[in-house]
Amino acid sequence: MISRPALASILVLALASSHCLAAQGWALSGAPITNWLSIVSSADGSKLVACSTGGGVCVSTNAGQTWATNTIETDLAALAASADGMRLAAVGHNGRIYTSNDGGTTWFPTRAPVTNWSCIASSADGVRLAAAGSPVAFDFSPGLVYVSTNSGADWALTSAPDQRWTSLAFSQDGARLVAACSNRWVSSGSIYVSADAGMNWMPSGAPAESWIDVVCSADGLRLAAGIESGTEVYISEDAGSTWVQPSRPYGSSWWAFACSADAGLLVALDGCCLSFSAEWGNTWTSNSAPDICNWNKITSSADGCRLAGCVGWRGGGIYTWQTTPHPVLNVVTHGTSLLLSWVVPSMAFVLQQSSELDAEWADVPTTPVLNYTNLHYEVNLATPNGTVFYRLASR
Repeated sequence: MISRPALASILVLALASSHCLAAQGWALSGAPITNWLSIVSSADGSKLVACSTGGGVCVSTNAGQTWATNTIETDLAALAASADGMRLAAVGHNGRIYTSNDGGTTWFPTRAPVTNWSCIASSADGVRLAAAGSPVAFDFSPGLVYVSTNSGADWALTSAPDQRWTSLAFSQDGARLVAACSNRWVSSGSIYVSADAGMNWMPSGAPAESWIDVVCSADGLRLAAGIESGTEVYISEDAGSTWVQPSRPYGSSWWAFACSADAGLLVALDGCCLSFSAEWGNTWTSNSAPDICNWNKITSSADGCRLAGCVGWRGGGIYTWQTTPHPVLNVVTHGTSLLLSWVVPSMAFVLQQSSELDAEWADVPTTPVLNYTNLHYEVNLATPNGTVFYRLASR
């Protein structure tokens, strides 16, 4: 336990920080066995949405224990989800973009231009979307990047250059956007960044390579990217201005990544294995994921304590992994008010208070509010009189 005074009258108790490297092994979920292409999750990891060839979409509201299936009339290339998992977006190989406002039960085509969409990203509130066009496999003509500021109802062309776009990632507030592109034959792809929600772009400091995937932290400052059909992983801690190659993860070809909201945990996905890093790529731990050699995508809860990965052809399934989260309670004072916050946990926690450590603890009656900019639950309280202790208790 950690205790620290915020004011003379306040003590906050918080569990020791942990990024969940010790956990139970991976478990095959009850999702159908098929060629899964993409998977996304809500911030708490309880809602999972995956798509497969043939237009199949599976939705789980209990972290993968059970699944419901519906169908869109086309193969889907990629998915994006809001923090609560209710607003979803998908790009299809028929050139359409689809959205859902009910967690994936019903889907509707948007008025986005018809093109060969390859990737899509969403802000935490699901209001801002970005989608990039890219040709199908072995067609290397360029594509464009479009953005929406009203959950997909309308779309606007951005100033991003024509490229073979492979991956997009939003900061949680929708202000920063990063896009990766690839040319697998001449290694001339780039990573571009935008600080105004995608309307204006500039090349980052990343080297010219065939980039296959990029992820970012909640604030959009920490980035990680991998090279198509290559062993290199690059990271940036300054929104893409400079990039370095950390120590190499286990495996040989890294094409998918996931990270926690604070970038404390980075997951790199090889076709046959996964690696964890609690130091943003500086050191890696081999994960005990099944040696299947057909992994496609990986997704993480905000605290990094729930992961889900989907497998493609040859017996493709959806696997889940989880461990007990240890959220840290933060405190900030503003005059006569007190702000308590913690990252959205992948298990149920409740904020409690007590006048003494060995006395009865009572739930704080104020309902936490989700801050979409950093994926923290927040509670605003009046500064108490006398000594008050606060803690997070699991439920």
